[in-house]
Amino acid sequence: AAGFDRERATSRIGEARGNLLPNLSATAGYTRYSDPNTVLPIHEAGVFPPLDDDIYEGALSLQMPLFDGGRSRAGLMAARAGADAATADLDQARQATIAAVSGLFIQARRLEDSLELIQARVAALEVRREETAELVSAGRAAPGDLSLLDSSLDGARADSLAVESALKELAWGLAGWLGRAVPVYPKSEPRPAATGPVADIEDRPSPAIAGAEARLRQSRASAEAAKRAAWPALSAFGTRRSRAGDDLDFKEEWAVGFAVRMPLYTGGGQKASVQGARATQLAADRRLAAVRQETTIGMELATHRWHSAEGQLGLIRASAEAKARAVDAQVELHEAGRLPLSTLLADENELLALKILFEAIGGLL
Repeated sequence: AAGFDRERATSRIGEARGNLLPNLSATAGYTRYSDPNTVLPIHEAGVFPPLDDDIYEGALSLQMPLFDGGRSRAGLMAARAGADAATADLDQARQATIAAVSGLFIQARRLEDSLELIQARVAALEVRREETAELVSAGRAAPGDLSLLDSSLDGARADSLAVESALKELAWGLAGWLGRAVPVYPKSEPRPAATGPVADIEDRPSPAIAGAEARLRQSRASAEAAKRAAWPALSAFGTRRSRAGDDLDFKEEWAVGFAVRMPLYTGGGQKASVQGARATQLAADRRLAAVRQETTIGMELATHRWHSAEGQLGLIRASAEAKARAVDAQVELHEAGRLPLSTLLADENELLALKILFEAIGGLL
């Protein structure tokens, strides 16, 4: 839709440019009169032109604008600015589409990572449950430990189902963006080890700012055109006309001249048009200031979140590594009968949560 809007705005440049160029047109007609009429105007005193009640006429006319106070050029500037604004809107629509689809892909990969961790946790709990069931049967473990494992295992399976459901919803969201009738899942490809080179975005306005600037230029040009509508307009014209009666003996004549048009009274319409164009210009100026401020704040917040996420990622990595070492030690204590199963399961759940959080923040970076 934004692409078609740009095509429409670009076509208006040609329309505005046409007001500065000569206009050539041809006409033809046939008229049947109730009474005989003159085929040609009177060109010589005492010589009366022939009469006929069937008149055939053809004409070739040329209109050439000479001066209109700059109104047509202001209209051309407004059309060009409108095309620039439409181009910026198209860039912004592309940017928003890429951001939305990329966000869905990132979120899907994050859910896949979480699902992989949770499924590994479910597999480990199933193995431990089988081992504990054998110990309970041999009288070497309390039945309460088996119930505790069943509770943890059911909770992990429920978490797995919730993540799978969220992943399927995202797959349908991707299908909507890509125009598919089936869910779309990202390919399981290795992550890049590092991001690409930093994009050079200095001194390059965002599409939102570029669009607001173009609309301000457009409103200024439109306001100038509205003011100059009160100026006189001078044009030149030339006509070559052929007329004939039933005998089809065409006679030609030509005429050239100048025409001046000056608005004298418009019922207040001209004044209202100038006031409206001025208000549009002021509104565009305020919107540009608001877009610039919003973009600056957004960039500052994004930079702050980026640095904060980098710091969090390092701390979470260190915390997960320390928790993993602690869990390994607690497994040995539990196997030696010196640590209750509930404490081990709680610490393992904390380790799983840290791993999921690490993958989530790492995926954003």
